[in-house]
Amino acid sequence: MFANRERSSPNQKLPIMKYSNFHFITIIGLLFSSFLCAQDITGIWHGKLTLPNGSLTIVFHINHAEQGNYVTTLDSPDQGVSNIKTATTCFQDSTLTIEIPIISASFKGKLNPDHTINGIFTQGLPLLLNLQKGEAYHRPQEPRPPFPYHTEEVSIKNEQDKITLAGTLTFPQKGNRFPAVILVTGSGPQNRNEETKGHKPFLVIADYLTRKGIAVLRCDDRGVAASQGNFASATNEDFAKDTKAALDYLRSRKEIDTRKIGIIGHSCGGTVSFITAAKNPAVAFIVSLAGAGVRGDSMMLKQVELIYQSTGKPDSVWQKKKPIYRHQYSTVLQQTDKTVEELQKELYADAIKLLSPEELQDLNVMRQLPTQLAAATSPWYL
Repeated sequence: MFANRERSSPNQKLPIMKYSNFHFITIIGLLFSSFLCAQDITGIWHGKLTLPNGSLTIVFHINHAEQGNYVTTLDSPDQGVSNIKTATTCFQDSTLTIEIPIISASFKGKLNPDHTINGIFTQGLPLLLNLQKGEAYHRPQEPRPPFPYHTEEVSIKNEQDKITLAGTLTFPQKGNRFPAVILVTGSGPQNRNEETKGHKPFLVIADYLTRKGIAVLRCDDRGVAASQGNFASATNEDFAKDTKAALDYLRSRKEIDTRKIGIIGHSCGGTVSFITAAKNPAVAFIVSLAGAGVRGDSMMLKQVELIYQSTGKPDSVWQKKKPIYRHQYSTVLQQTDKTVEELQKELYADAIKLLSPEELQDLNVMRQLPTQLAAATSPWYL
């Protein structure tokens, strides 16, 4: 349903009891007053979108904006999609309305006295979506304060690109000259915790290593959260420059043993760590977590094959699609003499061949194609 990250309680009814008119009016007034006071819709709301063949978790993050308005982002954690921007959020007469034009969708629901919201999510078809307030998932592995180590918010200057990165440095409370690691995130805009689907893996790793006596520096990607810069125009070489800035920062700290600074890179971060270490002999070691060991086109072809296998489709389906994907990657590799517009036109022709007749008739699928083609022709992808 989206392109490329619970059932509500039934409405509560007051039991029928015998009160004097005065007591009855007083109680109803108190209940109504407390309901109005409690109509604060800011926070995290989650629910299960009812689909013909199952369900899909939807999460809304609703925050206050200027002049009493609201701003909302949408996550679809079951699909690994997060931080989808919405256009408008309106809450009036206990009715919440959210417009999400980027995916041609909307939500409209009614806030109940039990602080649930019953509503309809529309994306081509109207689908039932009831919301509860709170996190969609409980993550028991996420460490909670107080921590038995120092935690410091830091700013790191990338002098080459004239941007400042925001990060967190953790190090043990006792001793000095600690070995240290820089955590480098995978592909896509990531915050310092590499947060995805409600998980914060870099927070977990940083906590574990710091408890073992190793200092850890983790930063928001450029252009993400509190870091400056433009993520959309950045390449792996740019991220390597950010990592080099983090390396220089650690070397300036008196708590750190400058002979024992390494990099832990996840996925694309593994590639970034290779680039950084190749140019900087001061990097003592690398840990690559699912980093690529083959060229990008070979790696992605294998990824798509594994995705097809995971859906249970017969191998014959993949064998028909494989040459088309291979041609896509070849087109991208040979893009040096093409404009972005020419490249997107060629990729569009390939994309049409990959879609089923049903998908070709699906307006949402066709509307999402330009976004996917823009991603496939971004500086990072190329």
